[in-house]
Amino acid sequence: MASVKEVYENSKIILPLSAFFTGFIIYRYLNWNIFSAQPLALTLTLALVFTFLKSVRSVKQQALDYFLATLSLVSGLYAVFFYEGIFNEAGNPSLITLILGSIIVVLILEAVRRVYGWFLTVIIGAFVVYPFLGPYLFGTLRIRHFTYGRVIEAFYYQPDGLLGLPLDICVSIVSIFVFMGICFGLSGASNYMSNVALSVMGRSRGGPAKVAIICSSALGTITGSAAANVSTTGVLTIPLMKKVGYLPHFAAAVEAVASTGGLIAPPVMGAAAFLMAEYLEVPYSIIMLAAAVPAFMYYLGLYLQVHFAAIRYNLTGVPEEDIPKLGDSWRVVYLIGVPFLLLVVSLAVFQQRPSISGGIAVLGLILVSYTAKETMLTPRRLLSALKQSVEPLIGVIVISAAAGLVVGTMMLTNLGTTITRTAFAVTGDFSLIALILVAVSAIILGMGMPATPVYIILVFAAVPTLLKLGIDPLAAHLFVFYFGIMSFITPPICVAVYVASAIADSPPIKTAFSGLKLGIIGYLFPFIMAYFPQLLLVKGELFRQIAGLFLCVIFVTGVSVGFSATTFHLALRGTALAGSVVAIFLLTHVF
Repeated sequence: MASVKEVYENSKIILPLSAFFTGFIIYRYLNWNIFSAQPLALTLTLALVFTFLKSVRSVKQQALDYFLATLSLVSGLYAVFFYEGIFNEAGNPSLITLILGSIIVVLILEAVRRVYGWFLTVIIGAFVVYPFLGPYLFGTLRIRHFTYGRVIEAFYYQPDGLLGLPLDICVSIVSIFVFMGICFGLSGASNYMSNVALSVMGRSRGGPAKVAIICSSALGTITGSAAANVSTTGVLTIPLMKKVGYLPHFAAAVEAVASTGGLIAPPVMGAAAFLMAEYLEVPYSIIMLAAAVPAFMYYLGLYLQVHFAAIRYNLTGVPEEDIPKLGDSWRVVYLIGVPFLLLVVSLAVFQQRPSISGGIAVLGLILVSYTAKETMLTPRRLLSALKQSVEPLIGVIVISAAAGLVVGTMMLTNLGTTITRTAFAVTGDFSLIALILVAVSAIILGMGMPATPVYIILVFAAVPTLLKLGIDPLAAHLFVFYFGIMSFITPPICVAVYVASAIADSPPIKTAFSGLKLGIIGYLFPFIMAYFPQLLLVKGELFRQIAGLFLCVIFVTGVSVGFSATTFHLALRGTALAGSVVAIFLLTHVF
């Protein structure tokens, strides 16, 4: 008799086929007369079942995992088939609704523990119990009493609960882009991209580090995961960087910082960016446009630092025999260029929904892949891509539902308003202090959580404070989004750095502190953006602001490396740092 693990492995295809392409797609495109929460409940049900089945580690655990999977089916399918009746019970939920609603909340917490560990589970759990414990707390955290039924309503079937916007975005949008990223890999596009970068930049000083920047910026926006990007491109770039003379910890830091930047680089910036468009009620093309300058400056700063370091330490490029011929990788022009062009045009020109645009890009990739036998996305490869999509999507679905629990608590208890009042009591009208506190909070939260729930928590907990301080709404949302991302390279818990240091065989903490220096623009730019929202390309007066920022980046990167046109000693570093501040101030306020 097959074990639970074998059953799971042999039926991986069920989740993407049944959940994504049957449930939600039917609702979206055929407009069946059902609640939007019903296909979301189906998706969540299957994700929970697969989470518990795939984690079986021994025969003794099979009974428990069978039991949890059965509970997931019962509580989830109840919402699928009886959602209209549940919704009509608002204010007076039945006993069965309360029982099954409570069960699914507990199941989500257990699924989060299995996928992400205890740290994130404790944070989400604190939000879950707050409506129950809040009336017994003191000071600003004290809230009025809510009945048990009212809390379960907020979690289970209200629009702001676990079947709300975060899960909706995950199913309708993120699933498409995860699938597209895997299709890029199976078509060979990522390999062609690496070869092109190596052909173009490999011969220059410190060429492998520049190759890492190019590859990671291009591929990171597809994968949506800093750690996955490091493991994909780092196995090529890190050994090359070490070979030409970069120290192991520096090589690993370059790859980690470059891979992390892919999450803030348009056109695809992960689930949080799509949520941002929904919360701000603007087209996603506005988010893409606003993110263009920050992403460019981030990678410019990283590029300049590795270039200055290569000159300072007299590093060479890759040996000629290790550089592939550029002509052998010409297929990258259409394998990556065509899908990305379709995606950007669909989003920015025709203002289509990201789910539609992603589908068009995938279709374009499939069509152009048939121009060569070795790149063909045949039905067998597409089925393989669907299977490979399951693992990352299960985790995203689980965390999106958990983020819905956080949102439910925030909306029910007005916790965001409480935090805003407390922040003003602490910081007064000093916006810089408030910004620093928000940045630190985002980094600390992000050390144990994916970027999406960090963004969701801070949208309700921190963004209102920034808005009251007069920060532009788009700049405020991007501020918390960026610092959630920067946690991936910030010690002590920096996932991207740990993956890179394992490949480079370098000390993780030493690598992390190198990453802090290399990613310095990523820490500075959100503050600049908060005070100068013109840099988001949606406020006008572009040239002067971008020119000032360009000079600022040159000065700051020179300070970080200790070298630009010449070696920077301590006094010269201070002068250059002051010059960066003066440059952006003059070109944004005076000239």
